[in-house]
Amino acid sequence: MQNKYGKSGNFTVFLSNVQANDSKTKEVLDAAGVNFPVYDQVRLKQAPVQGGIPHAALFDHKGKLVASGHPSQLFSQVEALVKAIHRPPSPTPMLDGIGSRHWRKQVDKLRNGSPIQQSLNFFDRRTKERGEAGEEAKAIAAGLREWIAAEQDRYRKTADKFPSYVASELDGFCKQLARMPERAEMKKLQDELLAKKAVKNLVKIRKEYDKARASKRGRGKAIGKVRKKLDKFIGTVEGDDVVLAEAKALRELM
Repeated sequence: MQNKYGKSGNFTVFLSNVQANDSKTKEVLDAAGVNFPVYDQVRLKQAPVQGGIPHAALFDHKGKLVASGHPSQLFSQVEALVKAIHRPPSPTPMLDGIGSRHWRKQVDKLRNGSPIQQSLNFFDRRTKERGEAGEEAKAIAAGLREWIAAEQDRYRKTADKFPSYVASELDGFCKQLARMPERAEMKKLQDELLAKKAVKNLVKIRKEYDKARASKRGRGKAIGKVRKKLDKFIGTVEGDDVVLAEAKALRELM
């Protein structure tokens, strides 16, 4: 289930071990390829274990218990819950699984949002180096180009359903694509989305919400102000079900 739905960003599994948590437990988990959080002795009052183990509890995106029982009994309900969440697909991890022992500093800069073209030029030159450093540089350069293509595809496919999200996110992506030919297409997409007044106004509210969340002082008050502005916006949106759905989904997060 984690492999199938985890990449959506709308689903995750976490495991609680209620028996001995020792080296043998770790061996079993490693052999099974477990790729989700594993805790020890976690018990939830709202989801008591009944009927023995293994036992699973299924919660929706608001933290409400939906069902509990043997894991196999819950599988059919997961897909419906994931689809019910109005949230865009998660960003593609940059250089996921690619080693960077020789070029860690450069890769960290990229992951922190620095422009890509200069780094691509750097790694393209380093591909001529011998040994592991050169092989790493080749993998990183190829991985960067794959990441750009994957993110472009994600934004194209997401724009119709999540226009304000895409328009907002493209600010950072276009900065990363500075001086690259791919930037023109993404900037055109952003301009087309922002041409709609409702989308443009919701983008402004998104940015205000992000700023409020990052506030060190008066965070609750700042979010409250944005919440009121969003409520007013929701009450005035007419004839645009897509933007209205986005606004309501954002409101649920506040």
